[in-house]
Amino acid sequence: MENRPAVLSIISREGFNTLEAARIFHKRMERLGFTEFYVQGGDWGAFITNNMAQMKPECIRGLHLNMVIARTDSLGQLLSLITGRYLPFLVGFTKEDVRRLYPYMEKNIFDILRETGYLHIQATKPDTAGCGLNDSPVGLADGGLERVDRVMSVYVPTGLAAFPDELLHCPRAWAGSRFTDVRSFTYMPRGGHFAAFEEPQLMAQDIFQFVEKVESKDHK
Repeated sequence: MENRPAVLSIISREGFNTLEAARIFHKRMERLGFTEFYVQGGDWGAFITNNMAQMKPECIRGLHLNMVIARTDSLGQLLSLITGRYLPFLVGFTKEDVRRLYPYMEKNIFDILRETGYLHIQATKPDTAGCGLNDSPVGLADGGLERVDRVMSVYVPTGLAAFPDELLHCPRAWAGSRFTDVRSFTYMPRGGHFAAFEEPQLMAQDIFQFVEKVESKDHK
């Protein structure tokens, strides 16, 4: 085996997506001997851990997210977005929700366009990044997986950490359309999309308080 190159190939396999990743993580935890556990995710991890909770909810004691993925195809959500700026109490928005959401185009759509240049490169000039990703396992890993956002509800206990500089803010009123058992929703004082890197202590504190809430309720 000496001098033989190691090749990371699993995420380059055709059809590999967040559902496949979720299945693999479940299998890995099973082989390690864990039948119940907590999962935490942001960015791609948010999609994968959502899928894990949907796939085998009996294994997930709790799901903690710092990027909230709510349903976006609801007429009610559109109406609440229109009404919420002027009559937030009618749609369940808090003052902090209003501050983070509006003006909506500037604080959400424009920010996404500014921060997702890689999407435009991949869509218009895929070979620009393709050669580097093909030659580099690290680059390939960083390229991410195909995003699969299921509309299925999540029934496991859920904790949500809303960081102020996340690309999109999701009010708790919207989160309830997907997560049926929200035990914790925290408006974090600072931090953004890479919260675990930017504010590790705040992130850890929120995860711990969420786990304590789940455990204390389950043991009553």
